[in-house]
Amino acid sequence: TQVTCPWEHKGKVMRILSEQYRERRSKPIDGIKIDLGKEWVLVLPDADRPLFHVFAESVSTDQAQALAEK
Repeated sequence: TQVTCPWEHKGKVMRILSEQYRERRSKPIDGIKIDLGKEWVLVLPDADRPLFHVFAESVSTDQAQALAEK
């Protein structure tokens, strides 16, 4: 999933995610990985375009897609 985000807001979005999911984050990487137990979400800012790449893993493809879109 890709989420469009203006350049000027990308840093703020990453800070908000980092703060909001502080207890569920794993090791620091280029983005924010949120560990939700049996599921996880990885949010990576695109270096060249004003958007985020969102990857998710869950027990099913449908649940992973729903989690990424959330």
